[in-house]
Amino acid sequence: MMKKLAIAIFFILTAFTSGKIHAQSTGNVAITNIGCHNHDDTCFVEIVGPAVGPESCKSNSIRWRRTADANGEATFAMITAAYFAGNKVRITTSGSCFSRQPNYPTIAYMSVVKN
Repeated sequence: MMKKLAIAIFFILTAFTSGKIHAQSTGNVAITNIGCHNHDDTCFVEIVGPAVGPESCKSNSIRWRRTADANGEATFAMITAAYFAGNKVRITTSGSCFSRQPNYPTIAYMSVVKN
């Protein structure tokens, strides 16, 4: 009975953590470049500091979809405001690569850090 309970707990914990193992935070970092593609809703931010994200797409350039992502517009506005104010950002990447450009990580959530 204990062995079955241990196995069940293992599978439950695995289910809750799968896909998040490679999520990483940038820490408080400066922004060096921001932009968006003109042919789709892909936007990007380039940061100072070590590359983040899953091993297969670890980078200092992080992508998201401006209109398709739930808070894509707000993310773009906050990153742009931080860039022009000279403030830093803290970005946590998701556990997966950006679907449209799988050589880059994507944003799970972010915040602006006042200097």
